[in-house]
Amino acid sequence: MEHPLQRLWNKPERLVIGFMSGTSADGVDAALVRISGYGVETRLTQLAFCFTPFDEATRAEVLRLAGGGSAAAADFCRINFHLGQLYCEAGDALCRQAGIERAQVDLIGCHGQTLWHIPQEEIYLGRSQHSTFQLGESAMLAEYFGCPTVGDFRVRDVAAGGLGAPLVPYTEFLLYRSREECVALQNIGGIGNVTVLPRDCRLEDVFAFDTGPGNMLMDALVERLTNGRQHYDAGGKMAAQGRVDAGLLAFLMQDPYLQRKPPKTTGREAYGAPYLAASAAVHSGCGLVYLGVPESIWTVEAQKCVSAMPFPLPETDGRLCLAALDKMQDKLKGCDVLALGPGLGRGKETEQLVHALLWQVKEPLVLDADGLNALQGCTEKLDVRRGRVTILTPHDGEFARLTDRTLREIASSERAELASRFACEHGCILVLKGHRTRIALPDGRMLVNTSGCSALSKGGSGDVLTGLIASLLCQGMGAAEAAVLGVWLHGRAGELLAQEMTAYCASPRELVTRGLGLAFRELLEA
Repeated sequence: MEHPLQRLWNKPERLVIGFMSGTSADGVDAALVRISGYGVETRLTQLAFCFTPFDEATRAEVLRLAGGGSAAAADFCRINFHLGQLYCEAGDALCRQAGIERAQVDLIGCHGQTLWHIPQEEIYLGRSQHSTFQLGESAMLAEYFGCPTVGDFRVRDVAAGGLGAPLVPYTEFLLYRSREECVALQNIGGIGNVTVLPRDCRLEDVFAFDTGPGNMLMDALVERLTNGRQHYDAGGKMAAQGRVDAGLLAFLMQDPYLQRKPPKTTGREAYGAPYLAASAAVHSGCGLVYLGVPESIWTVEAQKCVSAMPFPLPETDGRLCLAALDKMQDKLKGCDVLALGPGLGRGKETEQLVHALLWQVKEPLVLDADGLNALQGCTEKLDVRRGRVTILTPHDGEFARLTDRTLREIASSERAELASRFACEHGCILVLKGHRTRIALPDGRMLVNTSGCSALSKGGSGDVLTGLIASLLCQGMGAAEAAVLGVWLHGRAGELLAQEMTAYCASPRELVTRGLGLAFRELLEA
């Protein structure tokens, strides 16, 4: 009996569907092509193309998970099959457009939805590695269409020693190479990338790399300018009404990422958390907010943070390193509070930086995200801060790592006791985030927050809380009062925002720009 792959190989023409959902997380691109020939003699003809947008709930969940939001294994399990189902539905729409039956499809390629991408080498559990993570279950496509399905392209590229992006140069070599001229193909996706095809090139002459952030930043700007009414600039209509700001362009061109030599790649992971934390501080009464970020994203943050004052810090592969300590200490001389963690990154030098700051910083410290992860296995380093204000804001997963316990143990009836014991042992305030956030004080008292809703379950909401608590401390509020009021205001802002635009549509950005204002007004007018 002939093997399905042998049968596919022997066919003179194959009908192939390709699926892609990109960094912008706006929906599924699906293309149907006819392929004939093999190797460099391959010929491709596009027969149909369609775009199927994500519904608002799906897009919000993808962005939450891609932003590093609090999630359990069950969340990734569900979204994996949910995306697989959406790919199947997009394939149906494509087949209808092309006028074919799905049984006629010979082969499917599915890139999947990238949730996290770490092209730089890092140390994890004692081993050096690169990694990447895409979801959208390919087995569902194989069963639905009844044909071989190939996925994990980015995973395979990283496993082979590549950076995992871009993945289209081979196809572009087949389609666009020229004997007479050099061809450059620029794609402005969520992250932009370019493929360069030298004149009369061989396959080994082709090179490609990510050029930097693209639509993901433009989409975020559109959402902000339209108060969430638009998610992107359709047809570039808004942009067409403006003009190039030469000064701003020259400033942005100083971005260290742009100066790096290829091969190189970047992703959504490099952007977002620092901006949200700083913006929350600004929108809750802080007079002056400095935002220290890795020098490779400094110009991006400078563009976004019109109220905060970003400044560049030394980095190693996108993560702050120990060399940043002196510059941070200089900035702290004129500051009242340090918020540390959102967007910090993970690495050995980053951990050393956090440990040094714990020891040397006398000012109140709010520790979140990767600032907490730097304490995994060495929480005793917190003890040097007894007598100083230290507020930790972990979700259950981060607290499990801090205490070397399982999520099941953290979620048990002993959750409150574990939080209280940790706060007392280390002389800190522990804000254990989740449904009914608990605030454990170092004197043994425990307070339970009653505000909040599912609008706060999205990636980035915790960064807003970090900035909010830091802001209240900066304005002279006591540590316990700042933690308690910050948690309540954060929850109430989510509730009020959800009343206006539903929990599905509310994002951390609106939480800062709209929700906090509503909560403060309600509090001040009560």
